[in-house]
Amino acid sequence: MVAVKKRTMGEAATSLFQKTGADALAAVTGAPEKAKAARPAARPSSSKEAEYAVTTVRLTRDQWATLRRAAMERSLERGGKPDSSEILRDVLDEWIAKKQRT
Repeated sequence: MVAVKKRTMGEAATSLFQKTGADALAAVTGAPEKAKAARPAARPSSSKEAEYAVTTVRLTRDQWATLRRAAMERSLERGGKPDSSEILRDVLDEWIAKKQRT
């Protein structure tokens, strides 16, 4: 008889989502060697992260790939984990400052 391990929904979702991020970027950009090399260890939550509101943004696939690529490049330059949200926050801050000047 073969024993079959049952997985909870949480375990299944965790294993599914572990294959996103760098792997998804590699699938879109065709650069798997960079994605695997750039995968950092999970970072601890900081008090700064608690200040952020979380929202859903709908992007085209090209926008998403470009954003992920930029985050990956930034993380390779600076070290740390790729953070697409940081790039979006920077762009939004620039846009807000520009709007306030006009």
